[in-house]
Amino acid sequence: MQEIHPNGRYTYIYTGSDSYEPLAQVRDWTNEDGENRQQTHYFHCDQIGIPREMTDKDGNLLWFGNYTGWGRLKEGTKVTDSAYQPFRLQNQYADREAGLHDNFFRYYESDTGRFVN
Repeated sequence: MQEIHPNGRYTYIYTGSDSYEPLAQVRDWTNEDGENRQQTHYFHCDQIGIPREMTDKDGNLLWFGNYTGWGRLKEGTKVTDSAYQPFRLQNQYADREAGLHDNFFRYYESDTGRFVN
């Protein structure tokens, strides 16, 4: 999966070809001097594939989060401004525009714990 934002392109690497568990996020961007840059962040997931932490290549903590039983992020802490972590429950992407979680097949509302379509 890939996303394009004003601050760069984010490419996601998963643990396997049939897996929905994210392993890494690669950010490509062009700095103010016109130089191409690349940065890799790593996801640390629990036993069921939910991202709990994100670190840089040196193991420095960039983000950590806690979720409700229905998958709503009840606490997400960005340790640095460069951290961007859009995943929630396994195979759920937090769509900020819709305010819902997208699992590539349908939308999920984490406050109610129900699919909306």
